[in-house]
Amino acid sequence: MQVALVLPCLTFVHAFVFGLAVGEDDPLERFLEASSRSAAEALVADVLATEHDFETLLARLRAGRDYAADVPRGKHFQTRTIAGREHHVMLQVPVDYDPKRSYGIRFDLHGGMGQPEWKEADGSWSPGYAAIDEYHASILTVLPAGWWDSMWWEASQVDHFRAILDDVKRTYNIDENHVVFVGGSDGAVALWFYAMREPTPWLGYAGWVGFPARLTSRELRADGQLHLSNLNGQRFFLVNGVKDRIIAIDVVREYLELFRTRTDAEIDAREHAKDGHSFKLTEDEESTFVELLFRSRRDPFPDRLDWATERTDRYNRRAWLEITGLDPAAPIDTENILPRIYGRNVPRTKPPEPVPFGRVRLERLDNLVRARTSGGVRSFRLLLAPDEFDFDQDITVEVDGEIRFQGRVARDREVLLRRFAQDCDRTALIAAELEVELPPAAGASERPRSGGR
Repeated sequence: MQVALVLPCLTFVHAFVFGLAVGEDDPLERFLEASSRSAAEALVADVLATEHDFETLLARLRAGRDYAADVPRGKHFQTRTIAGREHHVMLQVPVDYDPKRSYGIRFDLHGGMGQPEWKEADGSWSPGYAAIDEYHASILTVLPAGWWDSMWWEASQVDHFRAILDDVKRTYNIDENHVVFVGGSDGAVALWFYAMREPTPWLGYAGWVGFPARLTSRELRADGQLHLSNLNGQRFFLVNGVKDRIIAIDVVREYLELFRTRTDAEIDAREHAKDGHSFKLTEDEESTFVELLFRSRRDPFPDRLDWATERTDRYNRRAWLEITGLDPAAPIDTENILPRIYGRNVPRTKPPEPVPFGRVRLERLDNLVRARTSGGVRSFRLLLAPDEFDFDQDITVEVDGEIRFQGRVARDREVLLRRFAQDCDRTALIAAELEVELPPAAGASERPRSGGR
């Protein structure tokens, strides 16, 4: 489906506007111009060795790099080796790309994960985008390739998407708050996986003829446990055909009813009574799609967050919350795990065995953070943004009705740089990290991870 989009222009100014004493040979400039996350991380120590104070670093990171005009435009391809396999992606960059303005990203996933490996980086996985320039003049479109040995919901593709986004943000002037996830068929199945496992980059999700039941199949190898509550605070626009012979519309309806009753996710789901597994969006649906996903903006630091995970090495972060410690023997709330709903085209096979997990719900009011925990949470980390918290006042963290931290937190140059190297996001800068352990020793409080540098 192609939709013509008009996105707001966002222009970023650079160092000279702030009168910063930053030259081309300065480690800070080399840090900003780093071509990858690892390259940026390797330069953090060099920047810390300079005399740049926190305010100087903050202003320069907000301004961002000086984006080059001589970059690939139109349709081009990239190949990366992930988990020992070549992964291809096709990118569509506006032919009149202007580095002085910012562009949204449409991440578009094809269906058919039963396909064999794509041997050539030729775009054959998305043949419908041959004339994409006509429809996508205002955004950058990313079309990765997935197949049976690297399906959208496997760790290899999660790492692939991370690498693509990191590279695109370091090459093009991207509006970090306009990154949208779109998919058809298995691509629409994937949107539920990323919403429940890796939601931080996405503004919202749009999917055509997706079948969530596929994520509960052992054979299809979804990477880990999917928690319903992770859909809270997210938005979806979905369209299905009633006469679809590939997926069962009654099962889709059951899943959507489950999502609506168990979460506060914003779900706009439409049905085409006369269509099956392929169709064209109506004019009204195209308008809704554009309005819902492209004319709104991601809030990188929402005041309310809800996150559950069974891992602390990945899939443990949402925006400014990271779950860092879990009890492997905690009781399991099976009601919060994506169930396998049986019906037509859903074999009565046993879903993956549930494992213990922890859940944290946050609410922020100025400098007060209230957290509610359940399951096996033993520790979590708050990523404190300079625009969200007043660092000249005490910060209070209340967990399950008890104050676990109250005091000043120093802004930390190392945290600011390290997190920017990781996220490459000018709109989501982190000034300090605050660790909270549960339960604390009697009379003790948690210490902020901050060197005050």
